Amino acid sequence: MKASIAVLALFCATLSQLYAQHIFEKEKRDYVWLIGNSPLISGGNDMTMLNFNSIPPGIISTDINMDFWHTNASVCDASGNLLFYTNGIEVRNFINDTLATGLAPTPLSEDWVGTGYGIVQGALILPLPESDSLFFIFHVDADWAPHAGVWVQNLFCTKVDMSANNGLGTMLAKNVSIINDTLAYGRIVASRHANGRDWWIIVPQFDSNQYYTILFTSNGIEDIQTIEMGEQVLTGGFQSSFSPDGKKYARIDIKYAGESEHQVTLYDFDRCTGVFTNPISFTFIDLAFGGGGLAFSENSRFLYVTSWFNVYQFDLNAPNIEATMIKVAEYDGFEDPIYDLNTDFKLAQLGPNGKIYIACGTNANYLHIIHTPNNRGLACNVEQHGLELAALNDRSIPNFPYYALGPLDGSPCDTLGIDNPPPQAAFSYAVEDSAAFQVAFYDGTRFSPESWLWDFGDGQSSTERFPVHAYAEAGVYEVCLTAGNQTGSDTFCDTVNFLATGAQEAISMPPGFSVFPNPASSRLAVSSGRPFVGQRLSLYS
Repeated sequence: MKASIAVLALFCATLSQLYAQHIFEKEKRDYVWLIGNSPLISGGNDMTMLNFNSIPPGIISTDINMDFWHTNASVCDASGNLLFYTNGIEVRNFINDTLATGLAPTPLSEDWVGTGYGIVQGALILPLPESDSLFFIFHVDADWAPHAGVWVQNLFCTKVDMSANNGLGTMLAKNVSIINDTLAYGRIVASRHANGRDWWIIVPQFDSNQYYTILFTSNGIEDIQTIEMGEQVLTGGFQSSFSPDGKKYARIDIKYAGESEHQVTLYDFDRCTGVFTNPISFTFIDLAFGGGGLAFSENSRFLYVTSWFNVYQFDLNAPNIEATMIKVAEYDGFEDPIYDLNTDFKLAQLGPNGKIYIACGTNANYLHIIHTPNNRGLACNVEQHGLELAALNDRSIPNFPYYALGPLDGSPCDTLGIDNPPPQAAFSYAVEDSAAFQVAFYDGTRFSPESWLWDFGDGQSSTERFPVHAYAEAGVYEVCLTAGNQTGSDTFCDTVNFLATGAQEAISMPPGFSVFPNPASSRLAVSSGRPFVGQRLSLYS
């Protein structure tokens, strides 16, 4: 493959800042999601705004007369107020004024003007490091390929200044070519540099084991290198992602011919150098019409892969990741009651609240939710069609990096004086064996914890990150986790209750049957490998 790289110094230049940030702060750049493409009923609004500034997220019906398909990117200011967004065709600001049209113009792009771009992760918006107002949109083109189908040949960047026009923004440059090569469809993802300020952007080549790594700094696009690692990956659909801790990069390549072999590829990632190592690749056979997706749990332990009718979980802490594959959800047959649309599984995105949201593979107005993705197995608590949207959504979900990742303290590239804040301790747990009072604990601490001290409330303790503890007898136990890093520590406590449901006595359940959580307070998920015919579920307080 031939590649030409153009980095325009004048385009990428910016004024240097007169101050240095010393304590990393998580910015709420991903706190507003725009999802939708058409109204539920004639004359209704065509868009759903999910606002994560409230708990639970606000679901707001709005009308912007711009459709999102596979390409969906937006950005907020540091406080979580929406600034602007793009569907890969045009860019609009928070009051829906047009900042730019004609992104990546090709004959195929003209066909997508009415729907939005049809390339998954075809755009990503990043703030220019050390700037409060300058943003780069990284986006691809797409056109009809000479042989057949569609190909992507360019990565562009478009620059936006949101301080201009009295805060309404303006476009400074558009469609500046960064990479000219045959690229995999979209898959533009980014992870924070280990210095805590800059970004690494990854774009894969088509049908290859080569990746472009772009270093994005306060000077703009500072360096582009090509990495070749592992075996060739035949491009399929659809997503790539970095783990929240920045240590792993994953991609799923779903083949389209019904029941076929799909490939999961994982690499370790060095946030100092931008280099991949330790490639791992495996396949699984499943039905997958129209592609799938993937997302990491916020504690970076679990990888979730969607494949049309199923959601799978992989444990990245295991020596054999492929062997840990667990089906955590199977499509329950629910259809959108207005248009009888399937609500199967497709693209996934980790939300700022730590939950994973999964778009349907149709135009249905629902998202699925993985409520506790930090937990192993069915304890991750998948709620199918758990979030009802205010408009129809054509398989779209926004593409964001993980903004809570700061510097890698003590690393060779920790050179800017930026330190992580003290950890924000958190954990979840799941009862693994109620008869033996055995509990698995899952760390969910933010901001790069380096040490863990668990007090299980029975005089026992642990320094493991993910301990499994067995209590001697039934009771109510206050469990506390103290997480620490170089800046400080934080403690979070929760109660484990073995009295509420008479858990002293093990209950025999048929194969494939599970109840989670148990005990429960507000929501109970029941899963069975067979229809609920002739079965009885009893609840006790």
